[in-house]
Amino acid sequence: MSRVTAPLLSFSASGQIGKTQVYAKWKGLPYVRQYVIPAQPPSAERDKTQNTFKFLQGVYQVSPQEFRAPWETSASGRPLTGRNLWTKRNLALLREEVDLDLLIMSPGAKGGLPATFVITSPSTDIVATPVVPDTLPPGWTIVDSIAVAIKAQNPQSGTDYDMVVSGAATGPDWVATIDDPGAGNWLVGAWLVYQRSTSLVDLAYGPSGVQPTTI
Repeated sequence: MSRVTAPLLSFSASGQIGKTQVYAKWKGLPYVRQYVIPAQPPSAERDKTQNTFKFLQGVYQVSPQEFRAPWETSASGRPLTGRNLWTKRNLALLREEVDLDLLIMSPGAKGGLPATFVITSPSTDIVATPVVPDTLPPGWTIVDSIAVAIKAQNPQSGTDYDMVVSGAATGPDWVATIDDPGAGNWLVGAWLVYQRSTSLVDLAYGPSGVQPTTI
């Protein structure tokens, strides 16, 4: 890289000339270098990654806090954010897919126990009914049941980022209901929220993939 003075008989220059030289600035100093063809031209594989990344970022940006809580808790104390973890876990799963069937809705956090949910849509609502674990760790209690739904779509081209979350669930059945999300094909993730001690903020979250349902 060579420094230049009054490049091209002017006071400044930028860009490439005849695909032979490139004029630019670095830390305020003008320089010129040889023009080279980019080593990695656009490709279908790169497009898959970029499209899926854009979709995942769009979803997280408009997602409700109930959805974000397991991701933020799981990322706590690690060199990444909840958004980073959400993108990292799902990008590899979805970049080759044309649907969201492999989507991870909750990564689980703080040792939260998994629970099986039965997803139904008996009318205009989506209902997530859990099979509550028979035994909890000592001192643990269930404090909520969360269900989140997103429209079925292609992560390569989807733009309907909105998620719909259930209202607060109560025991002993902990059935989570998403009220009237609208007609269409949905993918639903559901998990239990546990309180691990007497502290109201000492929470654990169960893991969850997604299940399809149609209204």
